Amino acid sequence: MFNFFYGFFNFYSKREMILTGFGLLLGALGGYLYWKYIGCASGTCPITANKYIMIVYGIMAGGLLFSTFASRSSMLTPTALKTDTFNEAMESGTYTLIDLRPKSEFNKAHFGKATHFTEYATDFSSLTQSFSEGSNLLFYCSDGKTAEKVGLLFKRKGFRYVYYLDGGTKVAENPIS
Repeated sequence: MFNFFYGFFNFYSKREMILTGFGLLLGALGGYLYWKYIGCASGTCPITANKYIMIVYGIMAGGLLFSTFASRSSMLTPTALKTDTFNEAMESGTYTLIDLRPKSEFNKAHFGKATHFTEYATDFSSLTQSFSEGSNLLFYCSDGKTAEKVGLLFKRKGFRYVYYLDGGTKVAENPIS
């Protein structure tokens, strides 16, 4: 149970949580004020006659409304690089190259000065703390799917310059050395 909540709060940025939390509080206040000043004069209305039900409805409405403002899905997608662009970025030397393949594959061969990291699933916070939010991060894995997922997590944590090799090392034109 704890791991679920830890993962949940790690997935959303502070901005998203603050906006949604503000929406929940504002919704609760709105639900209470609606009950108090508009409500149901006769007391026979099943929803508006009970202040607790109105507060819950207000919380749901406020949370949903403000969470739409908090969503930045277009800004939260890591950039997929085709092989030629990936090679140019890697050769420029301005990117931190992170290999997400199993350790055995990394030990056999890897791109340039790549850093190996596969423990992201259990110790993601230590990986994100290793870099500043302005870092140029270039992820790769065998098929591109893991790199995309890890890139998404980095984008959610506020990193702006996150890229991954589209299709992974399976489609890479230059051999890993």
